[in-house]
Amino acid sequence: MLKYTIHTENKNLRGIKDILNNHLGYVGYTLNECKGAWKGKAEKSLKIEVLADHDLNVPINSIAEQIRDRNKQDLVLVTVENVEAILL
Repeated sequence: MLKYTIHTENKNLRGIKDILNNHLGYVGYTLNECKGAWKGKAEKSLKIEVLADHDLNVPINSIAEQIRDRNKQDLVLVTVENVEAILL
């Protein structure tokens, strides 16, 4: 299983949820509101986590680009990790 994480500024939350729901209705996601900093400036941050099987083609780059554009950011960080998960 893969864990995709998008790190972005926590603003336009409704718009971000719309983007996520349009692309991930079949998978699901988790939102974590947190504090962070970019270029020495503190900001409210948002960490979006998506777990998906390897064979699902999750359009994570497109999702991250849409969030970046909606929030008028220079960039957002996307990480991808292999994880073991069990659904009970």
